[in-house]
Amino acid sequence: LRTSLLLLLLWLGMVSLQLSSVNAAYWDRLLKKCFKCPTSEDYEPPCLKSSIPSWPICLLHGVDYWVHAAEDSATRCCVDDLSECKCPKMDTPDFQNLIGDWCNGVSKCRCDDNTNNDHDDTKTTDEPIVTNIIGISEDEIALKG
Repeated sequence: LRTSLLLLLLWLGMVSLQLSSVNAAYWDRLLKKCFKCPTSEDYEPPCLKSSIPSWPICLLHGVDYWVHAAEDSATRCCVDDLSECKCPKMDTPDFQNLIGDWCNGVSKCRCDDNTNNDHDDTKTTDEPIVTNIIGISEDEIALKG
């Protein structure tokens, strides 16, 4: 009985090795296509770096939406008077340290030059964005429904 069990485990191990080598190419393609944030050659790399949030939030919208949203935020957060900035963390040291580089990156964007806007213009931006513990806004959670 022990020999049969040992042979069965050995056989299962060999089969799983064969399947993993076949599936490696599949997983590689899947990871390269599905688990990447959108990008575009229409914008400079500093613009994309500053505009597009990290994965998986970046998958919620296209590049034009994120660039437009970043440019909209920059009009309030990249000025001397931050009273209109809606970032809930604008008083933190991290915000103070990173906002300069972010503003420089967004300044490289040219959203108005692009006519392909896949963003939703019907949403109002008058209310501050409130994020939960993992940093996802309530609007983004509602979109995932």
